[in-house]
Amino acid sequence: MQGTAAISEDTGYQIEKSIRFDRNSSTDGSYMKMSSVPGGSRRAHTYSFWLKLGKPGVEQYLLNGNSSSGRIKFESDGSLKWEVGSSQRRISNQLFRDYGAFYNFVFVVDTNKPDAADRLRVYVNGNRIYSWATEDTITQGLQVEHNHASLKLGANNNSQNTF
Repeated sequence: MQGTAAISEDTGYQIEKSIRFDRNSSTDGSYMKMSSVPGGSRRAHTYSFWLKLGKPGVEQYLLNGNSSSGRIKFESDGSLKWEVGSSQRRISNQLFRDYGAFYNFVFVVDTNKPDAADRLRVYVNGNRIYSWATEDTITQGLQVEHNHASLKLGANNNSQNTF
């Protein structure tokens, strides 16, 4: 992995082996990049991590594939948006605005599931999100982009909208 992520130095509280993306760094902000994702399934996989939200009121990318159709981000209003295809997405009703708290996110992809509602699942602090402002039907057997192409963690394709 490459990028400009750094260990947090300014809070007096650090979690061992954690990173902090600095939106205000002297470059385009900080992020991590994997040139390609080796192996793995594009139909069934999981992302799990803890995070603390960045700057309020701006778009923040968590994970971005090598296209506009494979990304997970927070919108400027605090909603969570997950896109796996050009017209296949989920946007949460739940708003994430607690900038002092750590959240535990688990994103589960299994496009082989017969029930369309179970093909993309999100858990926040152990609770599944069931309420979506937008809940497009995810095509059964869809090969999602963000477990295949180059990945950026904490930025979009242009290294903008950093976390």
